Amino acid sequence: MLFYTLLKRLLGQTAAVLGGLMLAVNPLLVIFSSEALSDAPFLAFLLLGFLSLEIDSSRAEGKKILPGAMGLSVSALPLIREAGIAAVLAAGAYLASRRRIKNAAFIVLSAAGLLGLWYLRNRGWSAVENNALAINPSILFQRYFTSADSSIIKEFLLRALYSLKAYVPQIGMILVDPIGTGQLSDLIVSPSSIYKSSANILDAAMPIVVILTFALLAFGIVRDVGTSATGRLRLIFLVSYLMIILVFPAHDMRYLLPILPLAIYYALKASMAIPLNASLKGKLAAAVLILATMPNLLGLFEIVSLNVVYNRSPEQLLHYPILPAAFRYQWKKIGAWIEARMPADAVLASPVKDLVLVTGGRRVVEIDPVVILPEFENLLRNEQVGYVFAPAQWRDLRAYEFPMRESRRFWFEPVTGLPNVMKVHSRLLEPAVRTPPHEVFDTLNASELLRKGRSDLVAGRIGEALRSLRRVLELAPAEAEAVYEVMIADLMNDDMADAAVQYQRILTLQQTYSYIDYGRRHWDAAERLAEARSSTVPEERATKLFEAASLYWRMGYPARAGGILNELLSTDSSYFAALQWGVNISLQLRDTSRAWQCLSRLERIDAANPVVKAFKRIFLTCDSLNVVRKRPEKSRLHLELALLYDDIGLGQEALDEAEMAAAEDSTRMEPLLFIANMLDRGSHLLAAEKLYRRVLAGDPGNAYALAKVDSIGHILARE
Repeated sequence: MLFYTLLKRLLGQTAAVLGGLMLAVNPLLVIFSSEALSDAPFLAFLLLGFLSLEIDSSRAEGKKILPGAMGLSVSALPLIREAGIAAVLAAGAYLASRRRIKNAAFIVLSAAGLLGLWYLRNRGWSAVENNALAINPSILFQRYFTSADSSIIKEFLLRALYSLKAYVPQIGMILVDPIGTGQLSDLIVSPSSIYKSSANILDAAMPIVVILTFALLAFGIVRDVGTSATGRLRLIFLVSYLMIILVFPAHDMRYLLPILPLAIYYALKASMAIPLNASLKGKLAAAVLILATMPNLLGLFEIVSLNVVYNRSPEQLLHYPILPAAFRYQWKKIGAWIEARMPADAVLASPVKDLVLVTGGRRVVEIDPVVILPEFENLLRNEQVGYVFAPAQWRDLRAYEFPMRESRRFWFEPVTGLPNVMKVHSRLLEPAVRTPPHEVFDTLNASELLRKGRSDLVAGRIGEALRSLRRVLELAPAEAEAVYEVMIADLMNDDMADAAVQYQRILTLQQTYSYIDYGRRHWDAAERLAEARSSTVPEERATKLFEAASLYWRMGYPARAGGILNELLSTDSSYFAALQWGVNISLQLRDTSRAWQCLSRLERIDAANPVVKAFKRIFLTCDSLNVVRKRPEKSRLHLELALLYDDIGLGQEALDEAEMAAAEDSTRMEPLLFIANMLDRGSHLLAAEKLYRRVLAGDPGNAYALAKVDSIGHILARE
């Protein structure tokens, strides 16, 4: 309705009808407006802003409507999508060019104020809940394509180059067939013969359609700027918005939705300049409407048909060999099971936000499906996650499958009768793993080959890993997970050239930001290792080796970290920080010989150091644990170890020992209190409150737990 009204003012009734229909049936609008986090509000506020300014510009000086409707609509855009800053810049620049400085300042400052308050609110909430804040603007200035010492301009230019390769054909087909040129094609599962014929015709005609579309857009832009007072506003927005999405280090077709109305408008503006009489123009308009909307209508019919079957019987679709992940979720079945059987205070982890809609108010922690093992374990523990939603990600490979297979702290039990949901168990509290992952792989199956390659990679068998992973890449060249694992293996094999090729492939695939971000960490580790091996300065070599080993350990590659540590110790036996770290990771890997070797060197350097003394006590306590047999005594010693680790800042190790203390003697409340207190100190308040309540269930008169539950309740109520 907003678009129709805007077009009617700019181009007249006939063009408004044509443009409104073209927008209404375009799959970009239909699909991205119907998701849980819809893009429709952004488009509505954007069109309202354009319309408000159009009305404003046509009025006399004393009847201007600014800064009312337009100020509100434009200022709200960055709150919905950060890229809405482009509209703020466009409106500000346009108004400033019209010498309306106060109005321009009002829009820019109000938008900045609203966005600042939003980030401030998020920062306060994250400080209470997750102790972290990740916002899209901060992503812009990270390095993904270039080294840290290169120019940010070079970084932006490389990003724009790769983005253009992806977006040019998509923009060129945005009016007639956005389904066939991007991630929306996955929604076409079992197409009819008429859709196949249409798709084949469009595929053959794509070069012509793309050229024609860009020609129409260019001509329409020139005419708009030359004939409309607000043409510059639209052009500034288009250029600013395109610059933002081109330098943003992730590709997603949804980013093109805000330019869809402009593409329709410019195409109509250009078409109206064709020198034909009114009758012929009307017939031509009808023909263009049919030709432009028919492929879209056919594609939407295929998608709607699939949705109808899914809503009638989700299981009926499961026999399709290729099916979008969303159709395998079975939301209604999951929601019914959760409502009937899951505790009200249960916390779930999920790779998709949509799970929130069926959990009946239970908390959902969104975790990136590409998350690395240490971060995955920390989130599960810090949020006290009880269930993980792990749907198929590629073939039969689940989301989170690799961190679930590789975790030393948790094991995961499939929930009977509930697809894609796993119950989380602590290996430390419940050591008897009832559902161990299989370790014998079918090498004729692509997903099994990927599992084998990943298993070899984590174990440090790089050559074997590469053989399996490259075979997977041959079978599935566009599968991001396969490309990503090959890149990691290449980096560990010192094959920087092929790793760069794989990284570039990731950068051009749709919706692969997570792989780009985590992939940059692997490049950082590999570059530090290369710098260490090429350095002739012993101190620099030791420092770089230590940094590389630490990075691999924090990414969940203990064998790789241990190998680099051995290399470091063989070349420099006096690097104090590395020796301290070496004691700890050796203890975690159960390599007591190397741990003792590192500790002996530390004692020779500085036996009075508090950390060295703490590690000495840890060794003595571990020796005692190997001797005692009574479980209460074992519990006491594990809790003593937890306190020692906590004193030297090793929080996760402290929590490990506290959980083992709780497992040895479930009647003692001290281990649970220790864990709750650590979560409390880390600002994981909801998880801490849950544990304090567990303490009160076993010891109702515990004054400390009662006070903590009360204080946390007040804090959460304020938030």
